This record gives sequence, structure tokens and C-alpha cells, in this order.
Amino acid sequence: MQCSLETGRVVPRWSAGPRGSPEGVTADLRKLFRSIQVFFPFAQEARFALARFLQRHGWRPVEPDLLALPRLGLAPDSLLLDVGANRGLVLELMRRLMPEARIVGFEPNPRLAQALAVRWRRDPRVEIRAQALGEMASRATLWVPVYRNWWFDGLASLDPEAARGWLSTERLYGFRPDRLRLEPLPCETVRLDDLALAPAFVKLDVQGLEAAVLRGGEATLRRHRPILLVEAGEAEAVRAVLEPLDYEPAAFVGGRLVAAPSHTVNTFFLPRERAGQLLARATPDES
Repeated sequence: MQCSLETGRVVPRWSAGPRGSPEGVTADLRKLFRSIQVFFPFAQEARFALARFLQRHGWRPVEPDLLALPRLGLAPDSLLLDVGANRGLVLELMRRLMPEARIVGFEPNPRLAQALAVRWRRDPRVEIRAQALGEMASRATLWVPVYRNWWFDGLASLDPEAARGWLSTERLYGFRPDRLRLEPLPCETVRLDDLALAPAFVKLDVQGLEAAVLRGGEATLRRHRPILLVEAGEAEAVRAVLEPLDYEPAAFVGGRLVAAPSHTVNTFFLPRERAGQLLARATPDES
């Protein structure tokens, strides 16, 4: 696995490319940047402010796959869900791509949820909920990895082993396990099926618990048939939930959706009854 410079989130290891390739050099630079940044925790907010500024002014967006959003045939005033909203970079991109849509962001980290609520308080079409989605309603603990006082909140998880397991010598030069701690934050977990929401699109990024969120929303998926964009979409547990619900995997490649699982961080899942209209079938040389 590798880490996105923009978000600190996990992306697949093979996206880094072989050492010496352009992708491998980029991965090495990210590792160097990440190793330096942990010595300057006071600069964390400035880093994300810069990322927001660059995204707003036409630089590569934090989630390039979201550029498919206007091509999905959704009604302009559709309900979009950002599950795992983190610092709000994806939510902001959704807002720009579909300015008339209603957006509900779920962020279990109370510190980040409060900051998002303040940032979007004047926008009636955006709602922030300080909750995690899961398979069952409960009180839970969100574990945030902190290294040298740098909060890797993009790697936070309800699973402490998942939260702890990503940071290592492969991702940080001079990594010392004794400098890593997990910060526990209490949070509320709710089921999507209990919320009476009718989403048209769901972006799902919850650090390895995507299948649990989907299991807690099966009735919603059957009833409203939203299009999904799922991190770790190739995981067997995610497919096990979605295949019986008649969802087909797709990737956003070269500016179009193709009927193939993604080889990047995200996978689209399309309701089978709409897939034929949405997919641009890949030619043999594109497969």
C-alpha cells in the first residue's frame, strides 16, 4: 500500500510502480515528504488548506475518480453521501461538481466533524453528521494513529489493528514503533438502513470496514439503487455483499467508465439495470 500525498489515505501498493519508474520516484518522494512532515505537527492544518486551495484552482483533485460524477446521469438535486468525510476535500469536490445536490457527510472523528460543520454552516444543502456508518447501531471507539504528534486522521479506523498497521518502515524513513500511539475517540455508529435517506450516490472510504457499512445498508441499496464509489472495492468482503444485490464493478479510465475492476484506489459499483447505459465498453487494447 502507498499513501496519497493529498489526503494521507491508503492507496494500493502497485500504484507506486517499480523502483526507478516515474511512479516509484513519486512514491519515494511521498515517503520523504511524509517522514519530514511528522516533525512539524503545527503545520498540519496549513497542509490541508493548501490542498483545498490547489483543488479549487484546477490542480489534480484529491479523488480524480469523482470527475465521473457529472456523467452518471444523476438528477441535479440528488442526495450524495460522503461516508468518511475526513477533512472535507472530497465533499468540497462533490459540491463543485454538482452544485444543486444535497450532500450528507459522515465523519466519526468529533474534532473533524465539528470543523466541517463550522465550515459548511451557511450552506443549507450540506449536512455534517458526527457518526460512523456500520453494520449495527452502537457506541464505538475510533482509533487515530498519531506519530510524533502528527495525527494521521485519514487512517483512523474502528479497528485498532487497521489503524496501527499502515505506518511502518515502508512508509516512513527512520520509523520507530515506540513513537506511534493510537488515540481513542468515542463515536456513535449507526446503520444506513435506519436513517431514512434516499441516496443516489455514495462515496465510501472507511479504512477497511466498507463491507460492514454496506451490510448495514442493504435495504437502502435494494430500495434506492445508488451508484457507489468504494475504496477497497476489490476486497472479497465488499464483492460478497454487492454481487447478490446485482451491482457490477467499473473503473473510471480515460474519462469514461469501463466494465472492469479498478486498479487504483477506488472501484465504482453500478446497479446492473443501469450499467448498460453508463458503461463505455473497453476495446481489447484498453482492457
